[in-house]
Order: sequence, then C-alpha cells, then structure tokens
Amino acid sequence: MATEADRKELMAQAQAKEAARARAGACDKQDPPKAGATVQPITDRRLRALAKRRAVGGERYLIDNHQVKANRLIACHPELDKEAPKAKPRTELLI
Repeated sequence: MATEADRKELMAQAQAKEAARARAGACDKQDPPKAGATVQPITDRRLRALAKRRAVGGERYLIDNHQVKANRLIACHPELDKEAPKAKPRTELLI
C-alpha cells in the first residue's frame, strides 16, 4: 500500500537530488544547470510501483526469514490509500 506520505517523501527526495545536481553543475562550466529546472510530479503509477515493490519485499521476507512456502503467498494488486491524510505506508497481510 502506498500513501500520500510516500508521494511527499518521493517528491522531497527528487527535489533534494535536483538541488544537489544544480549545486554540482554550478561548478561545472561546460554543463551549467538549467535555469528554472523543476522536478516532475510523483504520479499514481509510480506510487503503485512502490506499493508493488513493498508487497514483493514482504513476500521475500517471509520466504527468506520464516520459511513460508512461496506457493502459500499471493500478492494482490497494489493499492493507493489516498483517502486518509495520515495513512501510514504499509504492507497488509491477510490470513
């Protein structure tokens, strides 16, 4: 499950990376930073990909560390929890 908190964190990381790139480019006279360069918004598609990686990571953890057989686990479609503003990023397990 991915949330709006994930979107904010990914955006902050992208902005920090762009700022570092701009600082590094300021020292590079051959390839100066582009004026007004902006970070692309974090799309729902990218959040779903994060949710999918989170679910696969949860499966791998159970298989590798708790000897759960892979054929006993089913990963469902990744979801976005956009309704609850304070929703926590998570992987949900149903038994």
